Amino acid sequence: MPGGFGYGGFGGGPFGAYDLAEEVLWDDIPEQPDRVYDADPAGGNGALRGFQASSMGVLRIILDKLRDVSQLRDPETISTRFQDNISVEILGSAVEVVGKSIRVIVDGPGAAVDPFDPLGRVSCGWTLTDRLGREFIVDQVHKLTLSLIVVGNSLPATAAVPGVPDAVLRAPALIEHLGNDYGVDTDDNDPEAYQRASVRDTWQWCRRKGTDDGYRIIGDIFGHEVTVERLWYVGAVPSGSILAANLYEYPVGSGLYYTTLAPTRPLFDEIAADVIPTDLFCWEEPLWTTEGIVPPPGPLPDGTPVSEAIGSTMQGMVVVSSVETPPGSGIWRIRVTGDLVPVASAGLNSPHWYATFPSGLAGNFWLEATPVDIGGGDWTFDVVSLAGDPVGVIPGATANIDYWCEPQPDCDYCAASALKITIVPADVLTETGVIWEQMIARILAKVTRAIPIHVRFVLWYYTSPPVAAAFYVPGVHFIAAMV
Repeated sequence: MPGGFGYGGFGGGPFGAYDLAEEVLWDDIPEQPDRVYDADPAGGNGALRGFQASSMGVLRIILDKLRDVSQLRDPETISTRFQDNISVEILGSAVEVVGKSIRVIVDGPGAAVDPFDPLGRVSCGWTLTDRLGREFIVDQVHKLTLSLIVVGNSLPATAAVPGVPDAVLRAPALIEHLGNDYGVDTDDNDPEAYQRASVRDTWQWCRRKGTDDGYRIIGDIFGHEVTVERLWYVGAVPSGSILAANLYEYPVGSGLYYTTLAPTRPLFDEIAADVIPTDLFCWEEPLWTTEGIVPPPGPLPDGTPVSEAIGSTMQGMVVVSSVETPPGSGIWRIRVTGDLVPVASAGLNSPHWYATFPSGLAGNFWLEATPVDIGGGDWTFDVVSLAGDPVGVIPGATANIDYWCEPQPDCDYCAASALKITIVPADVLTETGVIWEQMIARILAKVTRAIPIHVRFVLWYYTSPPVAAAFYVPGVHFIAAMV
């Protein structure tokens, strides 16, 4: 079999492709007597050869389309609305068939290069978009007269500035047809990469539908970060132990509340009971003078907060020093005189201890590591403070160590068939070609595909920094608002 610079009617060699017209028309007819007779001035005088040459352009387009067939099943190469766009100038238009079609005269970019192929590969089914954004489907193409017959009953707008192309001819998007073969809806308003990913990567989230991963993958496919939280129904009278920022009313004004905080159970023996009985203090409301409850050491009147009661042996400790270690890290090592055995006994298994400094910075400073006994009745512990020394002026400074009890000790509410889904635009913000019209509605529709059938409703958050949100206020209804 011959090789080299292309061979065969549809062949391609290592250096190019064979000329289709030359192969299938001219070389396929007998040399004797047809090709010889055609070349003879007294015979055909080159008429057949000339016809073959004139048909080369059309045959080349046919060959291109045949080769494109292999791309129709590949989401990486199949055409989208952003490919094969040709900028043209609309010179004028007139009604071709009343109420049905319009003849449009254009100036094609290839006219000066090849008058026999002025509009490239434009053909039936392409879309003409005028400068006003109106779209017309191409029904006929007349390349020699640089005119198109489009379907419509209104005239496309001519160029605003003569000589400046401001209309676009666009090849039909075929990726949506490929998606339909697999039951996938593509969004032709998305950039190319996302359209292709919607078909290519569908299998990844389909097998994980209803899981955290399923929502995350859909978000990745379309350039968003998607996180999902389960909602728990707490009824019309939420527990006072649930933080306001974790309460949601749905529907707004209904008086029915949900929370993202799951009911917790006592963490028995989180701290050894023979040190401090947190199993009792955190999960029951202690009355220090009744019920036979023995309070921890120290004068603690009835009504003392549970957190202070648990840390009662670690209140008002004298601060010896406060040093940022290492400098510039924001981690401050506080040395105090006191007894931090309760914290040390719990170790890193208990992340619920925090320090406060009455004469220093306001706020709770969580302990970053297990306190260290350095001897002589002194201990050190680490906290993070990016605002500077949390202790302030050392002379007379004191530190308190308190224990934070889980904020939702109630177990009287149940899981709801509901989700809170948070959507944050990520990579989509840097993509070119994004059509932002109804962006939020479009991404919501895509994420909805991953919601299992038993979910009754979804609480959506679509956030883009900066963001403002209105949360629950006791006695006042709210609705979350994002900016």
